[in-house]
Amino acid sequence: MGGRLYSQAEVDALTGTIGFTYIAWLGLLTIPILDSQRQIIALLGGTPKDVEGWTKVTDGAFALMQDALRWVKLSEETLDHRRAQQPFAAVGRGLSHGGGQMEPGELRQNVTNTRVTDELMAHSYFQRINFAESIFAACTFNFGPRAITCPHLDFANLAWGWCTITALGTFDPDAGGHLILWDLQLVIRFPPGSTVFIPSAIIRHSNIGILSHEMRSSFTQYTAGGLFRWV
Repeated sequence: MGGRLYSQAEVDALTGTIGFTYIAWLGLLTIPILDSQRQIIALLGGTPKDVEGWTKVTDGAFALMQDALRWVKLSEETLDHRRAQQPFAAVGRGLSHGGGQMEPGELRQNVTNTRVTDELMAHSYFQRINFAESIFAACTFNFGPRAITCPHLDFANLAWGWCTITALGTFDPDAGGHLILWDLQLVIRFPPGSTVFIPSAIIRHSNIGILSHEMRSSFTQYTAGGLFRWV
């Protein structure tokens, strides 16, 4: 644990409500979050022991995403999606099932975005984060450059399965970028390079905004619940 300590009044101001608990997580150690029956309901995953090597990977992944962002082609309507606190670019890849599909299939993207994300996924930095034969069927590149979400559920994801969120960017985690788990009444310091695991279909979550000169992206991994009808 570490980082800036917030008073209860400051935590209340961050959420706009009262009674939330603040977790001053450095992003390094693995910390389970338990429910009333001592079952793990969320996990602050931390980072690998090779912190220096991992920082090179996550800083490099962020730089690649920002460089690739200039080539991403999305409409204004697509940028202003339901998860976005303010418009930002997000591109999903992988296998999914839902939204009217008759059977599982690839998430469809235009030719340009497919090429851009293919190149990202082939790079050693993303191969380290989303390794070969990963248990997750899909991923999303939240390019940003200010990827801040409003309270939402990823209701198409497997309800009892994990969604991983890896925070990337150049922002002060004591000033912003915090993860809010609304149904657990938690505000969590969420520094760049760290990863959390949550059942994103059943726990409402969002981020606190970052400073005006800062940048934040994220890389998420997940599996659609509908796929499990086919396995």
